[in-house]
Amino acid sequence: MTNNIFRCLVIPGGGMKGRITVEFLYNLEKRIQEEYGCSLYQFFDMISATSTGGIIGGSMYLGIAIPRIRALYDLGKKVFVRSYLPWTPKYKRKPILDQIIHEAVNAGSNPNRTFGEINKHKYLMISSVNKCYRPARNVHFKSWKAKWSNLKIIEAIQYTFSAAYYFGASNSDRYRAVYGDGGEGNQNCPLSEAINSINRLGFRSGQVRVLKVGVGEYEETIPYRKAKRYGTIREAMPVVMMAQEQAPKSQVYRARAEEWDDKYKFCDVDINLPNKKLTALDGIKYIPEYASLGRKMTEKCLDMAMESMA
Repeated sequence: MTNNIFRCLVIPGGGMKGRITVEFLYNLEKRIQEEYGCSLYQFFDMISATSTGGIIGGSMYLGIAIPRIRALYDLGKKVFVRSYLPWTPKYKRKPILDQIIHEAVNAGSNPNRTFGEINKHKYLMISSVNKCYRPARNVHFKSWKAKWSNLKIIEAIQYTFSAAYYFGASNSDRYRAVYGDGGEGNQNCPLSEAINSINRLGFRSGQVRVLKVGVGEYEETIPYRKAKRYGTIREAMPVVMMAQEQAPKSQVYRARAEEWDDKYKFCDVDINLPNKKLTALDGIKYIPEYASLGRKMTEKCLDMAMESMA
């Protein structure tokens, strides 16, 4: 917390589209280093992240530099290894975790660092869901909570990217829980819980700055003539899905927080995806396009993000 300003970085889920996010963060860190003389990790007091965002945020707290996190995504098929066994998830989780551990060791950091070992002036929150409940319940691993003090950061990373189809759920004997991907709940963008946590932690005396860096958005439309022909049942399903998608939208929580407290200042950084194919969660072959979109997002939003955090 510098100059009486508490800064929070929110990173939502989005699979390989995290390459867009990490490209922006790479350029953001360079500007922060120029203007503030510190790293991205040092600049933000809190990181709240889910799924692919949990990989990025958790890796930072393992001492891995942003350029190396970016390189992790660029490895593509070398770490996102297909599993061809019947009735198993599409990808193997272990190669990704092994690479993160390898990067932490190379950075001179302890790959088994726990939440309880995080600096008391830094706050990490990684979100998942507990599938022992029906429907599954959101779970937020918080570094400042005693309950999670023995949880390894690498374990939290594993629990947050556990999409059933892609990697499979993660079982925890210690917590007697079956953890699923954080994006499977309504906290794929964990902004609301970040706001709640900031309030509960008591950071009310100064200003609060919240930066949400997205993974790209795609707005799909239906031609008018086709929409007119939709029957009642067929029409109802998209409405249900639309409600599910829009309920956790960051704009909702941003508006609420600004209404509650004028100390909050938000910046929502994102970019429109030019076509639907880029929405794929496992779009490994689109890594160059994601990197390019990250650079475009930098050109469009970097100055705005820096101004909002001042």
